[in-house]
Amino acid sequence: MSDRLEFPDGVVRVTPLVGVPDSQSISLSTLLDAQHLQSALLTSFIIDTNWLLSHIQPHTPLTLIANQAQSTSSLHQNISWCNPEFVVPNVQIMHTKLMLLVYPGHVRFAILTGNLVEEGWTVVQNSVFIQDFPLDYTRVFSANEFSTSLALSLHDLSVPYSVVARLNHVDFTRARARIVTTVPTGGKR
Repeated sequence: MSDRLEFPDGVVRVTPLVGVPDSQSISLSTLLDAQHLQSALLTSFIIDTNWLLSHIQPHTPLTLIANQAQSTSSLHQNISWCNPEFVVPNVQIMHTKLMLLVYPGHVRFAILTGNLVEEGWTVVQNSVFIQDFPLDYTRVFSANEFSTSLALSLHDLSVPYSVVARLNHVDFTRARARIVTTVPTGGKR
């Protein structure tokens, strides 16, 4: 992958169905581009870690967030689990499905309708919004509505500040999506 942004204006794709050719679909392997992936933050209600890790190089640092922490394959040593701090009793559900994929020169942002499980990427057709943004560690970009909403949403999911702070080096000025969250935080902001 070059520094050229593949999805600079944002695009919606569907997940492929086994045996059904579709030029507008995108597989998890294509979306992740594991050969060039430097690090990733992935959230989903359910994550099948063994299946997911079969698509990612063992040395790639991952931050994973699921509704509840899950066991991790011993084949991948660079996984950090974030467990959302739910403050409201009996309301402990996290359904956010997003990806922040870091590559040399850019960050890929994706919003998913399906979970990170094989069936959601092969049997049940889901949608994925994808947009690539320039990344430059020598610059700090001004915050906008999108980057602020994203940072607050990640904070609500208990993502470490060190991960969220890296977003300052991403140019989100062409963002086409809007972040709308409903996280049962009990007003911890």
